[in-house]
Order: sequence, then structure tokens, then C-alpha cells
Amino acid sequence: MSPSFLTWLGSRLGSEPGSLDVVLAAFADPAGAASSTLVRRTDLDAHGRVRRARSYRSSVSVYSPRDADDLVIVGRGLAGRLEVSIEVDPARRGRGIGEALAAGARSLAPDGEPIFAQVAPGNVASLRAFLAAGYRPICSEVLFLRRGHSASRPPAEPASDGFTA
Repeated sequence: MSPSFLTWLGSRLGSEPGSLDVVLAAFADPAGAASSTLVRRTDLDAHGRVRRARSYRSSVSVYSPRDADDLVIVGRGLAGRLEVSIEVDPARRGRGIGEALAAGARSLAPDGEPIFAQVAPGNVASLRAFLAAGYRPICSEVLFLRRGHSASRPPAEPASDGFTA
């Protein structure tokens, strides 16, 4: 993960390295208490976080609590792994909502299947939420976008090889 190696690899791939993320994983929790509070949403296709997830993942589903517009986005990402991202409304942060959303995502995973989250190490609130929800750090990763795409401009078509977002 050294910067010089990542820069060298990026030049060989014709792509710049993305951000360094901590990869966390947890096993499905079908009996999770949070599952009853999440509702599937089909009205959020224009939401930036949803559009970004669909650019990097397949089989994307969007959920939110019954009483709020916070998001839980689940889809198939890198190597077909089940991945989750969450978004808490800025006005509602600091109340344990991120932890509840991360726990709820575990209840959406098929029984016995792990679910993964990628979090920037500097995003302390997100790291704490996923850790408190039972996710454990397993590695770090840096992804390289396909040629012709930048980190600020996701690919127009969903990536079949599941680049994470």
C-alpha cells in the first residue's frame, strides 16, 4: 500500500489509484432487530449516492428507515461480494443512526453470507458505526478505476467486475 508502489502500479494499469479504504465484514443477521425498520425504496434513483452505487455495483437495492430518508444501499461489488454503503442525513448525525443502519444491512444479507463495507480510515464516525454494528476489519484495499474514468466521474455503465464505491 505504499504510495510509490500504488503510483507505479497505476502507471502500469493506465489508471490512478483510488482512496485507501478499510474493508470490514460481518455475517448476515437475519434475526436483526433493525430489519423491521428498513423499507425498500424504489423512488431514489436520482439520489447521488444511489447513482454512484449503481455505477460500481450490480443488483443494487435501496432501503431507508420507515420514518426518515437515511439510506442503506446494498449491491454486488468487487468479485461479486455483497457490499453496503450508508448515508445518514447530516441533521440526524451523532444519534447512533449509522450503527442502526449498518446493523440493519446485516439483516438484508442472505443467511450465512458475509456483507462488506469499505470505509476511508479518516471517516471515524463511519468506522465506529460499522464496528459497533458487529463488522470487523479484515484488510485494506485501493481500487483502480477502468481506463478513461476518474474517481470524480464514475463509469456510465455498471461495472460487471464490481468496482466498489
